[in-house]
Amino acid sequence: AFGPIDYRTASQFDRDLVEKAHFTAPVESLTAGHTATLPGGDLDYTLRVFPNHLRALSALSRYSQRVGQPRLPGAHYPVECYFDRAIRFAPDDPQVRVLYSFYLMKQRREKEARTQLSVAEAAGHNDAQVAYNLGLAYLELGDYDRSVLFAKEAYAGGIALPGLRNRLTAVGK
Repeated sequence: AFGPIDYRTASQFDRDLVEKAHFTAPVESLTAGHTATLPGGDLDYTLRVFPNHLRALSALSRYSQRVGQPRLPGAHYPVECYFDRAIRFAPDDPQVRVLYSFYLMKQRREKEARTQLSVAEAAGHNDAQVAYNLGLAYLELGDYDRSVLFAKEAYAGGIALPGLRNRLTAVGK
């Protein structure tokens, strides 16, 4: 067995070792697996090695929505177990909680999503990327005031992505 390793501090060698064999572009885009026909097994392996691999967690969440099931073909665990494992493994990683909140929103579990966002807020101060993603999450929840607050923080911190600003402008904020 290889891992678990915190993705944020993993060496480039370890990242390449796993990503070139399992988290390939077709796996991330959910068009095909690399070691099997479907991407579930490759996502499972990637997340067992790097529990807080954000792009793999995002792909897993999208894949779950696409197939309409919480347990994916080829994956050892239900989607929520991967998020739970990532949170337990890297409790100081606010991005995992923001991603989990998006998953919970898609499951129509707004109260739980807000709980995850609150924890992410506490852990993610002074990180413009976290602020940007919190702004997007609160926008999805319709909490425009909090979204604007985090958008200002993100853009003041140097984020150049126009998406959050454009979406807030579109709703008159």
